[in-house]
Amino acid sequence: MPPPKRWTILWIGQALIPGGWEIRVMTDVAVHLQLIWRKDPPWKHKKVVIDRGIAMWEDARFCMGKRFIVYQEEEGDTRNHTFIWTGWELCQTHYFHFQATTPGMVQPYPTPVFSKHYIGPPRTVTFRPDPHPERTCCDGGVEASIGYYGVPWANLWSGPAKNASAEGAQTTAGFGSGDTEDYWRYMWRGFLLFDTSSIGKGSTILGAHLRLRGSGKTYSDPWDYSQACIVTAWPLNNATIILADYRNIGTYLLSSTFIRWADWKVDDWNEFILNAPGENNINKTGITKFGVREARYDRANRAPVWQQHKSVYVQWWCADYLLGQFSPELVVAYQPG
Repeated sequence: MPPPKRWTILWIGQALIPGGWEIRVMTDVAVHLQLIWRKDPPWKHKKVVIDRGIAMWEDARFCMGKRFIVYQEEEGDTRNHTFIWTGWELCQTHYFHFQATTPGMVQPYPTPVFSKHYIGPPRTVTFRPDPHPERTCCDGGVEASIGYYGVPWANLWSGPAKNASAEGAQTTAGFGSGDTEDYWRYMWRGFLLFDTSSIGKGSTILGAHLRLRGSGKTYSDPWDYSQACIVTAWPLNNATIILADYRNIGTYLLSSTFIRWADWKVDDWNEFILNAPGENNINKTGITKFGVREARYDRANRAPVWQQHKSVYVQWWCADYLLGQFSPELVVAYQPG
């Protein structure tokens, strides 16, 4: 059988690699491909031809000018072709086409001209709240604190708060009971805000997690299985936490990680892996906001079995402690766009 005179690209794929792209191509027949590229767009022009005494434009032609060649990695004629195309600089655009050789024949310019823009490899960036004086974002907490005897759970859960701050050394999530049966005295909730605007609108989030450096917890968990969780939050200000924010925290989970009181680490990092809604919650052009609350009872708005003057909570260091040495961290892996 004579060698084929025509060939077709069935599939073309790409993957970012350090310093450039890996381009993969599948063809309908076995040929040996070259990837031919240039730095500037090809010149497009038309040529005048005379047909039956009438001048008319011929089909458009593309001239590539000075060209460079990337050879396929595979030897011989193949249907699958791999090109390792390195040497790119950030935010560069190149223009390329494929040229094939079959035994005894070179087929020039058989494909359209493609363009490719190099956006660089994936990046991993750690974001932290601003220490005081906060400029764009903050971290802090709110506390509902009732007198010695307490109030019914529903009243404590819905507020109002008595204390709120974005300038403390540590923040707390948990609750506590009062002196009177079925009455409750304390509830603590936390907020974490990060300026993630540097990620950029066109970027793709690949993964993210929150890290809180544990500063303390109660000596025991009187109710067992109390847990810290990450939820939605919408504090009224980006640079401070106020009393009204006590109710500006949601129940929708932004992480599937629950850390029980018994597993909460003091003087070490506690990590929450963000789920898909948590990754979608990252504001690529602004401020990203999270809430931290006790999951089993506070988030569920379910009063535990009452015990007199008992409490359970976990605590973590804030951006204002030790000049931010143990500041909360949002670690984001993303592909720049």
